[in-house]
Amino acid sequence: MTTGAFSCMFYGCTALVSAPEIPLPTISEQCFFYMFHGCTNLTKGPSILPAKTAPESCYNGMFAACKISEAPVIAATSLGANCLTLCFSGCKSLVEPPELPAISLGQKCYHSMFSGCTALRKAPALRATSLPMTCYGYMFENCTALEDAPELPARSLSSGYCYTNMFKGCTSLKVPPALPATTLGTMCYCEMFKGCTSLESAPALPATSMKDKCYQSMFEGCTRLLSAPDISATSLNSSCFHSMFRYCSALENPGVLRATTAAAYCYGRMYEGCSSLQIPPELPATSLGQSCYASMFEGCSSLRQAPNLPATTLAAYCYQAMFRGCSSLQTPTRLPATSLANYCYRYMYQECVELIGLPSLPATKLTTGCYDSMFKGCTKIQLSTSEEYQSSYRIPAEGTGTTASNALSNMFLNTGGTFTGTPDINTTYYTSNQIV
Repeated sequence: MTTGAFSCMFYGCTALVSAPEIPLPTISEQCFFYMFHGCTNLTKGPSILPAKTAPESCYNGMFAACKISEAPVIAATSLGANCLTLCFSGCKSLVEPPELPAISLGQKCYHSMFSGCTALRKAPALRATSLPMTCYGYMFENCTALEDAPELPARSLSSGYCYTNMFKGCTSLKVPPALPATTLGTMCYCEMFKGCTSLESAPALPATSMKDKCYQSMFEGCTRLLSAPDISATSLNSSCFHSMFRYCSALENPGVLRATTAAAYCYGRMYEGCSSLQIPPELPATSLGQSCYASMFEGCSSLRQAPNLPATTLAAYCYQAMFRGCSSLQTPTRLPATSLANYCYRYMYQECVELIGLPSLPATKLTTGCYDSMFKGCTKIQLSTSEEYQSSYRIPAEGTGTTASNALSNMFLNTGGTFTGTPDINTTYYTSNQIV
């Protein structure tokens, strides 16, 4: 059989209601590629796809957007790359999935296989323990009726991307599968449960060594999730937890974070928009990477205390917008750093309208944009150039400082005192606020 023998054969035949049987035990690459794609009135497919080996792209998009309610039996136990990609995508009447007996998988073999199957309530068993890149990516995306997730027995995800977006938008899914993997790969869990608005719990995450973006946006938008799992990892990678619990508006328990070295972007936007979070996790890291905490708690409107930040040497953008919009936060954390980096505190407490404390700032050598808009919109911060307030406040706290481009730009813009805007270095101001 030649490559692509039946490719697109009935593509877009909207009047076709029944498909012929396909009794071929041996098939070629792309042989049924998009064969019935867009046959929007097709209600009956073949009873079985009997080939034991599924070559590359052989069933890719085969029944996409059809009206079938029952899938054919899929006999293949050895899968090639993209072989079942998009096979049933958009089949909104599909209720029962086929069994998937394969344990030998190819790259992207199940990619988007059932995406948009809005009537699908259960998933087939997934037995493979050796996973190639992106094998389950987007597999059940937007299956809004899916209530039960399959077991995922693999313990190594080193190939990367394997569960990316797997259950994204599965708004009926309440209980996640266990995730026993201890070896991760790049983006392996990225956006896995994003938008699962009924998810009530998170699985344990036993891995101790991270990969780039491995948990990025994993639970983003899971609005019923109450508790985050404790993170065992002490070694982090770039963006490993970026946006992990973003917009989890019911989240109250943030879990435990143990790492003492923070990689670039690792915690960026991790809890952004978690409007029920009152107590943050401890952040023991003393070695920071670029943007490591940027916007970490932005929009956490119930946050009542800030975590200790023990690092004395900072990285570019490390605390940028970290607490922006935390409208219940009253007392800032101490900021002991004496070695700053470009834009390190930019927007850090912007729009914290209940903030009544001011951190002492000991660094004498400022950097580009380091304090830019740091307290912008903090209406309970009060500064004056005269002694109408009782406490003196200056930058730096002691000694003679040197400034840099935009280092102090709009630092106190739209605050509540008689002085607002951009302060001068080495100049004493007066404040009614407690200095910490």
